[in-house]
Amino acid sequence: MFQVGAGIRSDSGKISRDYKISIKGLEDLSVHAKRKLGGSPHQWGLASLAEKLLSKQLQKPKKIILGNWETPALSKEQLEYAATDAFASWHLYQAIKDLPDVQKKILPQAQMESNDKSGKVQDVPQQQQ
Repeated sequence: MFQVGAGIRSDSGKISRDYKISIKGLEDLSVHAKRKLGGSPHQWGLASLAEKLLSKQLQKPKKIILGNWETPALSKEQLEYAATDAFASWHLYQAIKDLPDVQKKILPQAQMESNDKSGKVQDVPQQQQ
């Protein structure tokens, strides 16, 4: 089984323990988002990623999130929530996987050396073309 989602490491372990299903691949969108968009992995959940990458709002009602997910028969609302989460996870993975990694911007050496004592960058001569 291949699993994609935001902050899913504990979910994956539970599935493996409870149902004896081997998870071959685990793609945590929070980790990918940190690498691709910057920020903290805790900042990137499905809702924040959907808003940032897709300009869509993903509804996360507390009543459903905090409901009883151990019951043998899930409610219609729980099933819809789970299906939406699964689809959103897959769709967001598709949207984020090919984005370039965030690179830390490093000042060229000439600019760093031209800092005066006030901490301001002085004019740096442009290269002749």
